[in-house]
Amino acid sequence: MLDNSIAVRLAAKPRTDKLDVEELACALYEGTPHVHNLAEKLARQHGEADALTFFDLQGELVKSFWVGIAQQLIDHASQWKKNEGSNCVLSDAEVQRLRELSIKRLEQKV
Repeated sequence: MLDNSIAVRLAAKPRTDKLDVEELACALYEGTPHVHNLAEKLARQHGEADALTFFDLQGELVKSFWVGIAQQLIDHASQWKKNEGSNCVLSDAEVQRLRELSIKRLEQKV
């Protein structure tokens, strides 16, 4: 792992610290303690909330939002093919979908 990698940066950061987008993505992917109680942590650090109630007590819109995120993660995970040696391999359709998303994200930055 490179010394300037996102994972190294994340590992050095206390789990209660605010994460940037790349750090959050890495924490989600790796399942680090930084994502414990994620909704409340984000609401406090990026919003103005003091605390959030349990998932089952949230309204349908909030639950639907988080279910949508979960479904996207599951859909993406289902597109991983059998590894080729130590290489991780995505389906051709998922590679194309991710390219299109990346292009849109890069265009938004400009």
